[in-house]
Amino acid sequence: MAKNKKQRRVVLETAIGYVDGVRSGAYGEPKKNFEDIAGLWNIQFQHKLSEPLTASDVAQAMVHVKQARLIKDDTKEDTWTDIAGYAACGAEAAGAK
Repeated sequence: MAKNKKQRRVVLETAIGYVDGVRSGAYGEPKKNFEDIAGLWNIQFQHKLSEPLTASDVAQAMVHVKQARLIKDDTKEDTWTDIAGYAACGAEAAGAK
């Protein structure tokens, strides 16, 4: 397997390991965790919101956080891995088909 294909697989497999294992066990199911975060953010930012945030919004916002970190240094493999994980959990939270 070419080096770049191997690196892609490592990033995706690591993300799968996080969302299906270690982090899911630590923080619970992603959708529920994102709903909890959305609830807190809705309280914190209610004076600025025209409608409540959702679990999907949280996943998207977390991808933005990681993208902002890539602006500083786009060589951090763990940041790319986190984006893949948030994308997968966001799709689940949104009920993507």
